[in-house]
Amino acid sequence: MPWNEIEARKFPAFDKDLDGISRQTMEDHYKLYEGYVKKTNECRKILNDLDYSEVEGNQAYSRLRAVSVDYTFALLGFKNHDLYLGHLCGEGGEPDGRFAELIESEFHGGVEEWSAATRKAAARRGAG
Repeated sequence: MPWNEIEARKFPAFDKDLDGISRQTMEDHYKLYEGYVKKTNECRKILNDLDYSEVEGNQAYSRLRAVSVDYTFALLGFKNHDLYLGHLCGEGGEPDGRFAELIESEFHGGVEEWSAATRKAAARRGAG
């Protein structure tokens, strides 16, 4: 499968002092982002080089399955951080459009309940 390499991009948020997010936090997240880019590209190279007609596996081990698990984790980490870092330099404000509609349909208390739930989860500072 011919997958191209992905590249870490630069984000406007790094040119500003953000309210509530330290420069160190930004740098830490960017390092994670770069690591996900590197691992995604390593997995893509392996997947590109596999001869799928010869890939074998059994109940205990499959090379294709092993690299696919790593690839999925790395790619989703990349996408999560790309989205996170890309949104940090917006103008702020309440959600609107389709996203606001989805919040209203999922949270009975609407945007206010969603915002409280998001802040509570973020305060726990769990990875991911």
